[in-house]
Amino acid sequence: MKCASGKTGSYPDFETAIAAALRCSVNLGPLRCYECPECGQWHLTRRKQWVER
Repeated sequence: MKCASGKTGSYPDFETAIAAALRCSVNLGPLRCYECPECGQWHLTRRKQWVER
């Protein structure tokens, strides 16, 4: 599912996002989940902290 903000890899809830993060981190390194303020879905990121723009 694609987010209205243009981000890909949206997940409907935290549990689904964290499961995806654990699977993907094997190849990509540590990932964390965050709830998107624009669409309310969950996304994965490599960033260690949330940065407001």
